[in-house]
Formats: sequence, C-alpha cells, structure tokens
Amino acid sequence: MAIRVRVRTRAVSTGSSVEVVALANSGYETRAPEVAIPRALAERLGLRSQEATRDFYMTAGGPVEVMRLPETIEIAVLTGDREEGPVLADAIVMEVKRSALDVVFDRALAAAS
Repeated sequence: MAIRVRVRTRAVSTGSSVEVVALANSGYETRAPEVAIPRALAERLGLRSQEATRDFYMTAGGPVEVMRLPETIEIAVLTGDREEGPVLADAIVMEVKRSALDVVFDRALAAAS
C-alpha cells in the first residue's frame, strides 16, 4: 500500500526548499537514495539540468528518459511535532503531467528517514 507523507525538499546547491506531499512505499527500489521529482519542482528548487546525466527507467508504461542529478537534494519527513532527516539523495527529474508537487521516493530513502 502506498503512503503519502509531508516532506521538505532542499536543493544542496541553492539552499532553496519546498514542502510537498510525497508518495512512499511505492515499490520503487534503488541501491542508493533517490527522489523522483517533476521538472517543475526541480526548476523551483534551482536544480540545473546541464549538470545532469541522462538515464532510462523502466515503468509500467515502458521506458522513460530521466535526468539524474547525483547527491543534489535533501529530504526530511515532517510529522505533526518533529522532523526526521534530512537524507541526501540523487534527484531523478522526470517529465510528468501530474502536479508540480508530486514526489516519489524509494524504499532506501524511506528506511533511512
């Protein structure tokens, strides 16, 4: 079952941060912490695509091209009375047609926070 949690995303290079609702426990697994974010959020945080490498991810709908920005984003989980984290992660920037505030993080990141 997917779980939505409130998180603070912060770009390491710019210090810009945005609080968003993120999807956790989605079955998305990686070796190192990753956060999949839409391009609009990456732009809002000031993440620069010219520093990214291109990669392809397999999804239920087929392969999707993404931009990987290694160790560029910190994620902290926010609850009513405290903050867990932050955890340093790779930003995986995706072209999505969902809300600019949709964020999905992998199990490794969920376990670390």
